[in-house]
Amino acid sequence: MPRAPDSVNAADLQQRILDLRTREARRSKERTAEQSAEDAVMSEQKSAEDAMMSEQKALMKRMRSAFVLIFNPGQASEGIYTLWVNNQNIVLGFESRQEAVRYALMLKAQEFHSPSPQELKLAELKQFCRESGVGLKLVPKGSGLTPPEANKTDVDSLRQRFNQLYSSPDDAW
Repeated sequence: MPRAPDSVNAADLQQRILDLRTREARRSKERTAEQSAEDAVMSEQKSAEDAMMSEQKALMKRMRSAFVLIFNPGQASEGIYTLWVNNQNIVLGFESRQEAVRYALMLKAQEFHSPSPQELKLAELKQFCRESGVGLKLVPKGSGLTPPEANKTDVDSLRQRFNQLYSSPDDAW
């Protein structure tokens, strides 16, 4: 004779179902909270990037020239200072000569080299960066930007391209 299924108390079954639903609802809320936190961080990062891009666009419109840091100006070993950021060399274009001088002095204090601030028309600087495959970061007046603690010399990679673009003495910085 077939055996009757074990009887399950209806109240126990209802409690188990309620517990499962409660746990699932809690997990869903936790996932939603985690996703909301991730979304907030992403939104914050995007807002910061958008603000930085807006600032750069405003500087591009306002500035006619920028001060860049040049090593060994006028010599065969001439080079331009860049930062390595997100797997790309970035040329700094300072709005203020004083800020460029201050930054150069900090590099010298780190025993890095002694770059000289040189003024360059912004259109020429943008063209140089575009043709050289490097980025450009305009540094607004009063930014207080400081060099990274660790610097390394790698001017050779840009020197060749720089010399190609500015081969005549009239075109040199």
